[in-house]
Amino acid sequence: MSQLHKRFTSDQVKELLERYLNKEVERSYIQEILTIKKRRFFPLINQYKEDPNISLFNIKGPRPHEFLQRSNRIS
Repeated sequence: MSQLHKRFTSDQVKELLERYLNKEVERSYIQEILTIKKRRFFPLINQYKEDPNISLFNIKGPRPHEFLQRSNRIS
């Protein structure tokens, strides 16, 4: 799977996120379009809420080592 910013413009993603926040479309629909999972969707939404002018190049997804660190804390 290619990176999000290589498949969509920032404006396209922002429009989808805004429509989700306005309850115009469902989360699963956006996930299907962007081909992302819930694990990627919710950090994306949170970052967009913090700064709606954020560029896709600045949006960070969870890093594998961060996920492992969280898993180790739980167990």
